[in-house]
Amino acid sequence: MVLAYGLEDPQIYTSLSIKADFFLFKPVDIKLLKLQLFAADRQRLKLAELMEIREKAASYKKELDLMEQQYEDAFSRANTLTVESEIARLELDQIFKTVAGGIMLIDKDCNVIRVNDAISNLTGLASIEVQGKKCFETSLCEHCHTPECPFSRIQGGEKRVEIEVRKTFPNGETAYYIITATPLRIFAPEFMGIVVTLTDIMERAKAERALMEIKEALRISKEQYKQLSIIDDLTGLFNKRRLNEQLKWETSRALRYNRPLSLLLMDIDNFKSVNDIYGHSQGDRVLAGLARMVKNCIRDSDIAFRYGGEEFIIILPETSIDNSLKVAGRIRQSLASLIFPVNLSDKITITLSIGATQYAPGEDQNDFIARADQYMYYAKKNGKDRVICNIETFENA
Repeated sequence: MVLAYGLEDPQIYTSLSIKADFFLFKPVDIKLLKLQLFAADRQRLKLAELMEIREKAASYKKELDLMEQQYEDAFSRANTLTVESEIARLELDQIFKTVAGGIMLIDKDCNVIRVNDAISNLTGLASIEVQGKKCFETSLCEHCHTPECPFSRIQGGEKRVEIEVRKTFPNGETAYYIITATPLRIFAPEFMGIVVTLTDIMERAKAERALMEIKEALRISKEQYKQLSIIDDLTGLFNKRRLNEQLKWETSRALRYNRPLSLLLMDIDNFKSVNDIYGHSQGDRVLAGLARMVKNCIRDSDIAFRYGGEEFIIILPETSIDNSLKVAGRIRQSLASLIFPVNLSDKITITLSIGATQYAPGEDQNDFIARADQYMYYAKKNGKDRVICNIETFENA
């Protein structure tokens, strides 16, 4: 504010140059001065209000600009997520349609919410027979309502469950597949369900079955080979190879438990003449017939062997020399009625020379056989068709 004495006062021009708000002429009118001061104060307040409004407007504009930018960013991200979500959905659909294995989604209430077409190929069930039903109603897994149930195990905290399933269709065909169950993850900490995949293992099952068949055939073949290697083809008795193994075991047992063990060594008398007169085929008949007769004369615990040619050995466990002579007597008695017809007018009969002996504790098994062989040859030298168990006793008799 500037005071001046009139319009000619230089102060007026000074007030204009310094941009004074107003000026007064002297003498000063107090009322006018008050009015002007009041007006100036109101103008100042309005100006302050305008400045405050302007500042708020600028702040609001800044906030609006920021919100607009954030909205644009969010909208852009939403569009990106929408596109990515759609791509993921399309990819998932593609996986469901093209994957070779069966896929099944089961929610937390055991409802089958989605399956793919491969389920039908593996299980023989149409998708409509599976989707929308409870998982335990589909009969895809035999472990439902048991501790092995994949759903229950995943619900109980396991991260992965894998079981093999064998399913027989109404037409009689059988399918083999592996069920693999994992948690259904939908960005939630609680249990939401499971994802089940079915993998066809029919070819593997066929290969395993074929392998088992091969192993079984090999086992049978080995068993047959073993039998062939220890069984005499002509007589069906054990051969000399088995004799050595069996006698080793029997002598060891007799020694360990202090039990008696006896042995009979038999040779067909004049067998060479049978072959010479009637031929080897008739001789083979005699050998086979004698073997059958011997089997009928001994106990199940006794073991008969074809020792070689026309010689036979019988091992008699838990048998003393006296009881072994009784066995030899039964054999000779049965042999007396054993006849081999050749034709209407001719027949073959045979006799045996037998050496009998009892195992001496600790002796070598070869010595055991040799002693019986010695007694058998002594029987042949002394008339044949007899049993010798002790040379001294026989000579003294």
